[in-house]
Amino acid sequence: LAGWGADAAYWSTPARIGEILVGAWLAVALRYRQRGPSRRWALAAPVALVLLAIGVVTFPAAGGPAYHGGLAVVALVSGALLVGLQADGPVRTALAWRPLVGLGKISYGVYLFHWPLYVVLDGERTGLDGVALVSLRLAVTLALSVVSYVLVESPIRHATAPRAFTFGGAVAATAAVGVAAWALVPLGLGEYWNVDAEAAEAAAIDASDDTPLSPLVPPPTSTAGTSAPPSSPPETAPASVPSSVPDAPPASPVPTSAPATTIPAVPALARPLRVLVIGDSTARALGSGIVSWAAANPELAQAEVVTAPGCGFVEGGERRIGDAIETPEGCQGWVAEQVLPTVAELTPDVVVAMVSSWDLVDRRWQGEAMLTPADAEYAAHLRDDYGRLVDDLLARGAGSVALVRHPVPNVWWLDDFTGQSDPERHGQIYDLYVELSANRPSVRVVDLAGWMAAEQLSDDEAVRPDGIHLSPEASERVARDMLGEELVRVALGLPGHWSDGP
Repeated sequence: LAGWGADAAYWSTPARIGEILVGAWLAVALRYRQRGPSRRWALAAPVALVLLAIGVVTFPAAGGPAYHGGLAVVALVSGALLVGLQADGPVRTALAWRPLVGLGKISYGVYLFHWPLYVVLDGERTGLDGVALVSLRLAVTLALSVVSYVLVESPIRHATAPRAFTFGGAVAATAAVGVAAWALVPLGLGEYWNVDAEAAEAAAIDASDDTPLSPLVPPPTSTAGTSAPPSSPPETAPASVPSSVPDAPPASPVPTSAPATTIPAVPALARPLRVLVIGDSTARALGSGIVSWAAANPELAQAEVVTAPGCGFVEGGERRIGDAIETPEGCQGWVAEQVLPTVAELTPDVVVAMVSSWDLVDRRWQGEAMLTPADAEYAAHLRDDYGRLVDDLLARGAGSVALVRHPVPNVWWLDDFTGQSDPERHGQIYDLYVELSANRPSVRVVDLAGWMAAEQLSDDEAVRPDGIHLSPEASERVARDMLGEELVRVALGLPGHWSDGP
């Protein structure tokens, strides 16, 4: 925990070996004990059982004692229960109930199979939720465990073949699993969302060109001839993310200006559009696609990225991540130190601002109570800091600001211990975007979440491999098929397919 963090303290083999060693030591001690169990042993059983029950009920799934070395204590308490069960007593009588004994026989299979089954049998695949979904998962887990016990575990336990044969088979099977893992299982995702250095160099903004950003010809009033046509745009810009998307929040609609039939085409520009992307690591992932798109289309755009992973635009305070309360390291003042000087130097035509979760997790500025974006104090900080952000960007030389309505994170199989998958929280900041753009003509809201929902990309794991960050291929598609054109419209003040109009 001290050296490698809470995940290592929970998942790593050295941290968990104590549980196996306690069981092994106890098996040997009971096997070779000199005297039978005394009645006093039975006193350990109810105490241990109560302690285990308390742990089961109170330990959180994504943090807490289990991630801070507490599983060693669980192992000792479990050992105490087993010792207590060696002597007759009420707990031993209760646990001798045949269904519990049967569950004990297949318990290794239950342990082994339940996790992958729970991942596969989710609400989306089964169409179930609540009690019905849990019942299905339990039934399949128990059934598969019984089959495993009868066909695999018992034959191995009671095998009469020579031990050398059994050992050889185990070695061969282990080797096969190792080879399969090496050949088939991908390495850790890592920070796959970083900007490609070669593309960044090719797409760099040339601030020395003082040509105004303007159309070469007056824009026609038709939808033909766009430089980067949107993929299946709606008849009108979307009012909200379709309700069929599971992680779509019930946020206020992004206002629109006119039906698509009156939206003019994007004209040719006198010079490339200058785009600066700012925000957290999700903004960096989005920016990598914008940079790649700009590098492939130098006549259309130039783009750079200034981001601070793990940081948002909200200043100060402490935030809660699982059980930990932390002061965001390196986040205080990063906008003033990194973003605003870059804006003054590059004078981008449009600044793309996006933070997906860091400005929505539980936070406190003073006192003990942790707040959510629904609390008045938290909402006031959001309003003040985001209002200051867009005003400072415009004052330093940005032509316009695009507030990107990000897709709600869906962390797939990981435990969400930050609240980042809570649609209500994201709805708060979506509403703020609308408020900020309502009285600032140079600030627009771009509905990336709505476009991804319309394209059925919100729950595509290839699009967001970790459920949070766009893959390089997906972010480049976003820029090519929607965002590139939309940013031109924002910069020129034209109505958009996926952004609110002037």
